[in-house]
Amino acid sequence: MKTVAIISQKGDAGKTTIAPHLAVVAARQGLNILVIDLGLQVSAAQRSDRRAAELPVDISAHASRFAPVLDNVRQ
Repeated sequence: MKTVAIISQKGDAGKTTIAPHLAVVAARQGLNILVIDLGLQVSAAQRSDRRAAELPVDISAHASRFAPVLDNVRQ
């Protein structure tokens, strides 16, 4: 499993804009993609709710739950 993190300490840096775009491109190339949205606004997950495509999968999680969520995904 490869992991790509798009991170910045600054808000409004474009993380939630670029991550789903990259995920959709990768999914269209046949990769299984999961986006884990750790942002307080869960914007990526809300965008996923409006999208009809099955991939990429978007889930939201609190940052303190990231490790258990990632372990779950790996299994």
